[in-house]
Amino acid sequence: MMEDLQVTRYLEGQQYTNHYDWAANPAARNQTTNRETTFFAVLDVECASCGTRFPKISVDWGVEDERWCNLVDCAAQTELTVRAVAGSAVFWRNLHSDGTGDARTLHAGLPAVGGKKIGLNIWTRRGV
Repeated sequence: MMEDLQVTRYLEGQQYTNHYDWAANPAARNQTTNRETTFFAVLDVECASCGTRFPKISVDWGVEDERWCNLVDCAAQTELTVRAVAGSAVFWRNLHSDGTGDARTLHAGLPAVGGKKIGLNIWTRRGV
């Protein structure tokens, strides 16, 4: 099942600090299911360094195709930062196949420095 779409707007300096899109105990949030997947699309961007950071994921960009550096911060060695590029999107699975949350999906919307960022969240739920 897909949740209602959510449009987000980050103005100068606004951010969304580290968080998960899943809950260890969905019932504590008055929810009967958990978010299985997340799709975040960037609709408009006028800010610098305002991507989405995944602090528990690292990639050795030295062995990857350098064209990835248009979409990710290849200088980041200890985390994955997806650049905010209008018209682009990032997708991830929040849950393991057994339904438990994947700790690697911890992420943050970085501060909108020098402008704004408008995005679209699309979430699907498990167990519906």
